[in-house]
Amino acid sequence: MESDDGYFLRRPAKVAMEHYALKQLGPTLIKDAAYNAGLFYELKGDLSNAIHMYEKSGRKDRIIQLLIRNSSRHVSNGWFYPLRRYYLALSEKKPKAHSN
Repeated sequence: MESDDGYFLRRPAKVAMEHYALKQLGPTLIKDAAYNAGLFYELKGDLSNAIHMYEKSGRKDRIIQLLIRNSSRHVSNGWFYPLRRYYLALSEKKPKAHSN
């Protein structure tokens, strides 16, 4: 099906394809692909999708770096509302350790 942003898969087809990819490629390659997708979204400026992909890849360090960089760029709000789940999940010690 076609949407305004391009194509999308219906839920059952997407689940089946993800299961097949996991079976064929294995979890390591799936995580690597998610990390690369996160990098792509970050370069494109799509923070929500970038963080989602980093979360899928298990790279919490990239999420923290992205949130800190985002909050320093947008001091007034830091895109807090759409990313509030990730900001609220941070402990106080982690941002201070990565702020250098």
